[in-house]
Amino acid sequence: MSSYVEVDSAGTGNWHIGQDPHPGTLKILKDHSISATGLKGRQLQPDDFAAFDYILGMDQHNIMDIRLILGQTTHPKICRFFRFNRSSERRTRSLFHWRFRRNL
Repeated sequence: MSSYVEVDSAGTGNWHIGQDPHPGTLKILKDHSISATGLKGRQLQPDDFAAFDYILGMDQHNIMDIRLILGQTTHPKICRFFRFNRSSERRTRSLFHWRFRRNL
C-alpha cells in the first residue's frame, strides 16, 4: 500500500514548525512499529496543493485556513477528514474538546 499512498502532515499555523511530534503521537507510532525519524512540524505551503491529491482539515475552521494559505476558495481536493471516516468524528471531536478544556 505504501507504494500507492503518501501521507504528510502540516499545520495551518506556524507555532509547531521544527518541533518533534507530540509524545502521544510518538507512542502510537512506536506501538505500530512506524519510525518517527526525521519528522518535524511544518506549516502548509502553497506548493502542497499541486503535490497532493487531497488536502484534509479536521474542521471548518481548518478548511477556511487551508483555503486561505493555498489560495483556493473552493476546490474538491480540499475537504474535511471525516468525509472519508465519519464513524470516528464524534469520538475525535470529543477528545479534542476535552483536551482543549483540560489545558486551559
